[in-house]
Amino acid sequence: KGNIMKKIDYEFEGFASGVNGEEVDASIEFTATIVNGNAVVDTESIMVWAEGISDCSETVTDMQCSQDMMEQCNEYLESLGNEEIYSYA
Repeated sequence: KGNIMKKIDYEFEGFASGVNGEEVDASIEFTATIVNGNAVVDTESIMVWAEGISDCSETVTDMQCSQDMMEQCNEYLESLGNEEIYSYA
């Protein structure tokens, strides 16, 4: 089959930093690339839509600690497990 790199879009409910640094509920969208059976989060693709922040999502995304966002995305993928990761593919 060779290494076919598949990109898959995901969305999940997580949390984000609000305007005043408080934690708010957020929808987090990201794209992962399947590399050798592992889903690798594409850092550039992470978009955050936070509740109660009417600003455009790019601003909200910029406000986030990218490490926090990566951790959340990776935890989400782990929680799915491999079978579910592929069911998106």
